Amino acid sequence: MKSLLIRIDKETYEQLKLKADGTHKSMAALVREIVTKSLKGEALSKDDPLLSLCGKVSTRRKDGARNHDNYIYGRED
Repeated sequence: MKSLLIRIDKETYEQLKLKADGTHKSMAALVREIVTKSLKGEALSKDDPLLSLCGKVSTRRKDGARNHDNYIYGRED
């Protein structure tokens, strides 16, 4: 294995520590897992809390996927 030194903000560190503790993994193992999945293009696991947000918001807009930056940030690119 190769070593890599990264810097992350305190909030991200705390979230990573909580997730690592909750899954009984080291922080390094969790980071390796996340990076590997991301590079492979794997989807979020069914246990990922982000998935619990699906279906919570409804809108009449039909072009949200295409124009999300405009709706979220007020941009018109």
